[in-house]
Amino acid sequence: MGAMEGTLPQSVRDDGLIDDEELRRLAAAGLRTWDDSAAHAAAARMDAYLAITKPSEKLYLSYCGAEEASPSPLIDRVLTLFPSLSVQTSLRQSDPTDAAGGFLRLAASLRAFADEGVLPDASLYAYFARDPRYAARLSALEEALYYENGQACVSRALAQKIYGFTGSASRLETFNACPFKHFARFGLRAEARREYGEHPVDEGAFCHAALAGFINALLQGGGDIKTMTRDNVDALLDGVLPAIMEEHNGGALTENARARAQARRLVQRIRMTAWALTRQLAAGTFHITGTEVSFGRGGTLPAITLSLPEGDYALSGRIDRLDCFADEDARYYRVIDYKTGVSDFDFADVYYGLKLQLPLYIAAAVAVDRAVAAGMYYMPVQDVVADEGETLEEALMKALRLRGITLSEPSVEEATDAEGLGILPPRSGRVDGDVMRRVLAHADAVSRTAAQRMLEGDAQALPARRRSGGRTACRYCDYASVCGFDPKLPNSRCKNIESMNETDFMEKTNA
Repeated sequence: MGAMEGTLPQSVRDDGLIDDEELRRLAAAGLRTWDDSAAHAAAARMDAYLAITKPSEKLYLSYCGAEEASPSPLIDRVLTLFPSLSVQTSLRQSDPTDAAGGFLRLAASLRAFADEGVLPDASLYAYFARDPRYAARLSALEEALYYENGQACVSRALAQKIYGFTGSASRLETFNACPFKHFARFGLRAEARREYGEHPVDEGAFCHAALAGFINALLQGGGDIKTMTRDNVDALLDGVLPAIMEEHNGGALTENARARAQARRLVQRIRMTAWALTRQLAAGTFHITGTEVSFGRGGTLPAITLSLPEGDYALSGRIDRLDCFADEDARYYRVIDYKTGVSDFDFADVYYGLKLQLPLYIAAAVAVDRAVAAGMYYMPVQDVVADEGETLEEALMKALRLRGITLSEPSVEEATDAEGLGILPPRSGRVDGDVMRRVLAHADAVSRTAAQRMLEGDAQALPARRRSGGRTACRYCDYASVCGFDPKLPNSRCKNIESMNETDFMEKTNA
């Protein structure tokens, strides 16, 4: 009895104190956690399925017939599995006594027509279609019942007016993830209501500011980085962190005991990362050219110009860290992007334009003096705990190793890790010059295509979906409730992202 939506299976939410994202972060830090809401929901579904498979002779599923209530999705699943079954009731549907009741009856019959193909009462439909009080409501009802996710767009003139001819790599990534998300964020400038507090994006901003402050202090100190100790690193951080913490996010990290505990965890992650980057630099001959290096919009480096039929589109951005080394043959640059979450270089992300920052950033750097792209990396910002039998430095180098691709030339590998600390990516992350050039060229090409489609007014709900795992760009999207996208609806489709390695990437970009 009572097989209603939210009851069978039971709706499960997080406890409101520690949410699912915090549980994932605790688990990533190696701590024992309890099940998140997704695991609880899966358990509730399993309980429901076990319950309906136990009867050996007959099973009755009943639910409330009130119009404001919805039966359990399990009812539809059972009717799909056993099409010969029918819903039975001993209740006689009363005839409507007024126009409002008649319209509700018509709405129910139209829903039955949409779901099961049962034709509605033609005379009832004709009556309300002619009635000026209900014609508009009937039209809206039909539009909702038979909705199709169309090819939404804005005019070319409007798109160029609201977007302009300047942008960034992150904007193009957003467009390639879903054009509607890009339109809502950068065209309509719609933003979710922001609650006061420290959010993951704020933590990222704090870590970036702290590491930039540390590197600036490191460069100004003028000491020999090869002789720096962990105490030296902590001393430099002690000089820059208090001011950054006080100014960050309106003082959210110093507001109460919980916030201060969170701040201590962030500071520990920054100390570990700062110590790791000094060891990485000391292991080779690369030196830091700059931190928070901006290109375009009056930055240190010129903008990347994309030539489009409508005119030049200028890309600007900010490089977390730019390193350089030179030998008698050439000058080499590498870019490093700090990430508070788990992020690895993926050829599929570059091919489909989902992650363009690294290749566009290195392209902006090497274009100035025709230098060579030596590498592009993500560097995780995280705390490190050594396993049994391993030193803290070994754990540090393993956990905070550069993640990306490196030019596989002996001089570059020597300049990156002369001491053999394991800084370099594995062999799969070491590429020859042809692959490196192809990555940069394809990032430029896919950026041009995205900018062109954006300025033509493409605003369709077309989320990217990975074939492996089925995860879509709708996950964590602030606009999922307003875009109207539903994969079950006609004309609703995703942009499928295929897994790809270096060989696949080279074959596809050579076509």
